[in-house]
Amino acid sequence: MNKELSKKIFQRLAEQDENISKSLKQKDIEDILQELDIYQAELLAQNEELIEKQYELYESKHEYEVLFNDSTIAYIIVDKNLNIEKYNMLSLQSFNIYSPSNKVKSILSFINSKSLNKFLTWINKENYLNESINIDMNCNYAGITRYKVDAKKYSLKDDYIMWSFTNVENEYRLND
Repeated sequence: MNKELSKKIFQRLAEQDENISKSLKQKDIEDILQELDIYQAELLAQNEELIEKQYELYESKHEYEVLFNDSTIAYIIVDKNLNIEKYNMLSLQSFNIYSPSNKVKSILSFINSKSLNKFLTWINKENYLNESINIDMNCNYAGITRYKVDAKKYSLKDDYIMWSFTNVENEYRLND
């Protein structure tokens, strides 16, 4: 039994009338101790179950983090002002989202100026929830690159949008 819990129990018993403990028969004391043993066993079983569930939650969270970060599609989660809140590793590598001088950037800063009006029109008509768009993005190492962009509401926060960026530069060049 937990030492702090034992201490509290003994303090409460000391505060109670001494006659209660004197009036208990040996059989009553044995029954109470047996009941306490049962409660302790139940609590231990519940604690083990909670620890197991906590581990399962950790494993599940870790699995989804790996899926998100190791995806072959760049994902960026933005707030209602188009400020980047979260991103996966491919986004970081492709667009150099993180820089020591400016940790929070607008997604607009990665869209090539020639595609910016097209992108803003797409957002203002709210088409981004129903159809994808191809735009040119300013990439870290590849320069200007064509991406297919899809968007959907981010399920964990109502006013966030999750954008996916699929590199379609090779298909774009083949069609030209």
